[in-house]
Amino acid sequence: MLFLSRKRKRECTRKEISDHLKGKLLDSQLEEKLHALESGDLITQGSSNFRYRGIEDDILDLIFRSLYEEEIYQTKPDIAAELTASVETKDTGVK
Repeated sequence: MLFLSRKRKRECTRKEISDHLKGKLLDSQLEEKLHALESGDLITQGSSNFRYRGIEDDILDLIFRSLYEEEIYQTKPDIAAELTASVETKDTGVK
C-alpha cells in the first residue's frame, strides 16, 4: 500500500508491485492482498485487472507513512515539514 500511495498519480502493474516486493509473494498471494486493499478502499484498480493505484487521499498517505515508512524503508518521514510545505504551496499558488 505504501508503494502505491507514493506513486498514486500513476497506475502500477502487478509485476511492478511484485518486483518492488522482491518476489516475496506468490502471484496468487499478491492478487489476494491487492483485492483486500481494493475492497477496503485503500487502493483502486486501474485500467485493467493487472493495474493498481493508490487512492488520491493525502491525509491517509500521511497517516500511513507516519506509522510505517520508517519500519519499511528505514527512513523517518518529516510529516510536519511536508505539511508546512504543502500549506505554503497552496498559499502562494506555487508548485
